Amino acid sequence: MVGTAMDGAGGGAAGSTVAALRGFEHSSVPLVVFGKRGETLAVNAVARAFLSRDVSGRSAFDVLERPPVADGKPFRAREWLVRLVDADGVAISRCLDLVLVPVAGGVLAELVDVTPTGEGDRRADSPDSAQRALLPLSLPVVPGVELGAGYLPAEREVAAGGDWFDAFVVGHGRVALVVGDVVGHGVSAAAVMGQLRAVLCERLSAGRSPAEALSDLDAFAARVPGARVATACVAVLDPVTGELVHATAGHPPPLVLSPAGHRFLAPAGGGPLVTGSRYRESSVVVGEGGTVLLYTDGAVERPGRTPAQAEEELAELAGARLAGPVAGSAGRLCGYVVDGLVAESGYSDDVTVLVARRRPVVAGWDARLPSVLGSIGVVRRGLAGWLGGLGLDAVGVLAVQHAVGEVVTNAVEHAHPDSAEGVHEFRVEAELTADGRVVVTVADDGAWRRPVSDPHRGLGLAMAADLVDELVVTRGPGGTTVRVVAAATRPAQVMALPVPARQAEREPEPYVAALTADDAEATLVVRGAVDVTTAPDLRDTLLKVTAAGAASRRVDLAGVTLLASAGVSALHEASGRCSANSQRLTCTAPPGSVAHHVLDLVALLDPDER
Repeated sequence: MVGTAMDGAGGGAAGSTVAALRGFEHSSVPLVVFGKRGETLAVNAVARAFLSRDVSGRSAFDVLERPPVADGKPFRAREWLVRLVDADGVAISRCLDLVLVPVAGGVLAELVDVTPTGEGDRRADSPDSAQRALLPLSLPVVPGVELGAGYLPAEREVAAGGDWFDAFVVGHGRVALVVGDVVGHGVSAAAVMGQLRAVLCERLSAGRSPAEALSDLDAFAARVPGARVATACVAVLDPVTGELVHATAGHPPPLVLSPAGHRFLAPAGGGPLVTGSRYRESSVVVGEGGTVLLYTDGAVERPGRTPAQAEEELAELAGARLAGPVAGSAGRLCGYVVDGLVAESGYSDDVTVLVARRRPVVAGWDARLPSVLGSIGVVRRGLAGWLGGLGLDAVGVLAVQHAVGEVVTNAVEHAHPDSAEGVHEFRVEAELTADGRVVVTVADDGAWRRPVSDPHRGLGLAMAADLVDELVVTRGPGGTTVRVVAAATRPAQVMALPVPARQAEREPEPYVAALTADDAEATLVVRGAVDVTTAPDLRDTLLKVTAAGAASRRVDLAGVTLLASAGVSALHEASGRCSANSQRLTCTAPPGSVAHHVLDLVALLDPDER
């Protein structure tokens, strides 16, 4: 349809422009035409239903916070904020991805609603907006593996946290998977998270192994205030062989699920960043149909659950969905798992889940069609079905579909302008490459000729080139070939699952940190929740009892009901201070307890208790 608008629109008034858009009113895609001065010229039926009203004649400034600029160039715009009024008259905000295409007299906007669930009432300048800006909004689509991610903030008021995830393609089609956690919440923690995420991405993309990348990150983190005691799990999955290589820095290891059951991999690596750890890695093979699930500690450190219970619940939820009659996409699996985890127990920390599921490689799509106008629609429909089967986001499908549609139109109309319709053929071949790119090749055996009778025609290739990452036209004696390349991505559920009603509702657990006696043999007993509010007191107490010249100390954490990253930071700081003063800090907790689980992950547990 956009191709029709581009090639058929004349220079008349708004009515003639709308008339030229074949199928405009009945299109299944929300469409709005804005004029050069921002006025709304036309709105189709599905857009009127979406906007809850007909906005024809109103200024784009009344519809979009940042209206599109009709500068004559097509482009894509992500996450534009729209102010709407629902059926009850309540003001709401929606977030849209737009495909903007110039037409005679203005710009055509295709609307794709990407508002995360429950996010309609969030402020654009709230703390979670900083978090969104630093986390990936999309995940790569690659052959043989499907990716999904979900993030749930612990607090709506201080939503920007230190949890992060990432997934990207490294050498030879392998997929790097990363989750991590920085101490604390707020913009400062989010800023540190962004730096660590960027360094890991660069190191893994440069060919470093998971353990090597963590070692590089550790050296970098030593120079970044606030990065100390951050944790991370890094894994690289080969979609062809199923080999998964992973390393951890004080972080929970991956969960691997298969039709035969599940298993939590052993931690491979060392303690958190900047704690003097050395990192190593381990490898396993994930079978066909197997799923790898990475997560942050908020998924297994939940109110009323021992670590063992929380881990089993996580595995059961994921396994039940995968074994069900309709497994759904990896993204839906993430939403199902996170929502299920907090449904009964609530949650007290950010929860992040990243899923990679091995699946059969989707074959490419190809067609050999007669050079007739009807073939253009065949290609568009065929590509839409194939791209949808890959799991591309709606904006990506539209961009590729429209770009290729323009190329095919040229092949039909201009390759053999003097021949009878249908005498010649053209070929279309589409594939998903190992590095996560959609490549579509359109070839014919003719020589394109640009029409000169209509000054408004001949703009199709310019539009197509702006909609995708690369468009190369090769002309030769044997015909014309056009190669269209676009990154293949699908949305990540960032900030998509705020469930404030299910947030942990429990009485504050009394926190106590005191010596059992005033002599050199005294043990520091810590009880209750050690979180961001009580960790400063623990830090001060540890500073007093481990001052230079004091005896080595034993810290009994058996009664701790929550040991958050802020508490881990205080313990590691005290441990380092003791080592510098030729002292020893021994942390103990019984097996099965909350503290034992965390201490073991962060390399603070007394070796005698492992």
